[in-house]
Amino acid sequence: MKSLLEEILLPLFCGLLLQVGAARWRPGLHSRGRSAGKLLSPMLLVTLFYFIFCKAFGGGAHGLSLTTVVKLTGWCISVFLCNLALTIPLAWRFGSKRFVSFIISAPQKTESLGVALLTLIFSNQEAGIGELTFPVVCYHTIQLIIGAMLLPLLSRVANRQELDVQHGLEDDAIIVASEPHNYALEEPLVPVASAPTSSVPELLQANRCR
Repeated sequence: MKSLLEEILLPLFCGLLLQVGAARWRPGLHSRGRSAGKLLSPMLLVTLFYFIFCKAFGGGAHGLSLTTVVKLTGWCISVFLCNLALTIPLAWRFGSKRFVSFIISAPQKTESLGVALLTLIFSNQEAGIGELTFPVVCYHTIQLIIGAMLLPLLSRVANRQELDVQHGLEDDAIIVASEPHNYALEEPLVPVASAPTSSVPELLQANRCR
């Protein structure tokens, strides 16, 4: 339990609190950090997967043969493609951009946490844990690679949907602006002042003059 807190939960919550605190109290620092993160993301991603593989197979790959690796890799590819085909209609309702971020962001987080948990659970075994962690590493690495291959296509679809939405809003605005408006009112909002009427003494004076 102590190792779980020190190696997984504590870094996770510290990073979450740091990100939330910076976004709330230091928005300028948070925006600069996000900009720097976009530039460093590829290098950090490669470093993350390098350390994951080192963690998984540092003690050796006992029980893993080339035939087992090939079969398991093919099985992981087929399972992921089937899951992707089944979940696209359900996940697409969240929006194309969020769907793309799910495909790209989910594998690295799941893989890093999964390998860390398996390492803690089976840390007392004499043999290496490569055989136990390989399915996790293989599946999520394949998921990330296929997601990266689909990224250009999904990005074009997301941008096209965004343009369609913008054109739809512009068309609605044009239709509303072109509709004829009937500004004629049945009754005036402000009563029109009637013509001034002559008083009785003025009428009598006019008759006398005649």
